[in-house]
Amino acid sequence: MKKKLYLKAGTAVAALLMTAVPGQASMGIKSGVYAGISAGLSHLSGNQNLNAANSNPAQPKTDYRMRLSGNSVGASVFAGYGYRVNCTWLAAELSYLFDRIESKQTISTSQNIADKVFKARSTGAFGGAFHIGYIPHEACALYAILGLEMRRFRMNYQNEGAPAPDVYSTNSKSYNSTAFVPGVGARINLAKNVSMRVEYKYALHPSRSTTSPAARNAVIGGTDTSTLKQSPRVQTLHVGFVYSF
Repeated sequence: MKKKLYLKAGTAVAALLMTAVPGQASMGIKSGVYAGISAGLSHLSGNQNLNAANSNPAQPKTDYRMRLSGNSVGASVFAGYGYRVNCTWLAAELSYLFDRIESKQTISTSQNIADKVFKARSTGAFGGAFHIGYIPHEACALYAILGLEMRRFRMNYQNEGAPAPDVYSTNSKSYNSTAFVPGVGARINLAKNVSMRVEYKYALHPSRSTTSPAARNAVIGGTDTSTLKQSPRVQTLHVGFVYSF
């Protein structure tokens, strides 16, 4: 069944490529300024760790490791300049992605009546990228993406229902992060000056952490501290339309 499905998909792609008019430069991939819009899915993954400790020797350290997982539908606008040299495609591009990805994980333990809630959020991304690829057909380009993006993140831990004042009860931080973004893309001309493209990108954001101020625990004694660390990854898959000027 899968072989038949792959065969049909391959036949459809081949038919789409054959519908392009070879030899007509006006219908092909060409040099110049372009702009467009796209829409698709964003997926947040990675890790979120909490290390909680108390200065009381009788209290063991607590370490929690959570997997980030969240999805969002997003849209982006982009503009750039492409340069064609025979069968080689080069481009430089700027873009902004509108999305809001959220992750939430909850742990309930028998040792603590409170639920431990881990949250992460990412909103929007400004990016720049270089494309380098090959033009196998007059109206089709396949390319690799090497870029950077800047995203806004927030990480949060909350021990809901914990007795106050318990420093373990909350820890959060908002920050901007810049990441290397590799990816792949394909572009097919549909009409004069109009083309469709598909792109997959994988943003490798660095780890960030925040440590709560030390404070005395009125319940068990000693001094509490907690460190929350986040290592996010963001994947995007978008389909868009491009207009070449």
